[in-house]
Amino acid sequence: MTLIRAIDMGVPILASDIPSVRELCLNPEALLEPKDKASWKKGIEDILRERKALQLFDRDKIGTVDDVAKDVASVYQLCIKETGKGKRQNADCS
Repeated sequence: MTLIRAIDMGVPILASDIPSVRELCLNPEALLEPKDKASWKKGIEDILRERKALQLFDRDKIGTVDDVAKDVASVYQLCIKETGKGKRQNADCS
């Protein structure tokens, strides 16, 4: 959610080269290795120097924050339903 919110706001982003991020990135070669401290240091320095995002993301692949929140909530609801957990006895859920 944090990445999606940052993309939505248009703020400069530094992100890790992981599958869920890579599928949204227009220039995946600019993504950083998760544990490469030198790359992250350089990435921060580059953003401060250039004053712009070096990683570009496709806003068309991302719904609104509300849409994403609803999707996440529906996944949780499905998991609760399928496992039968989360039910309270004698609770009025109406």
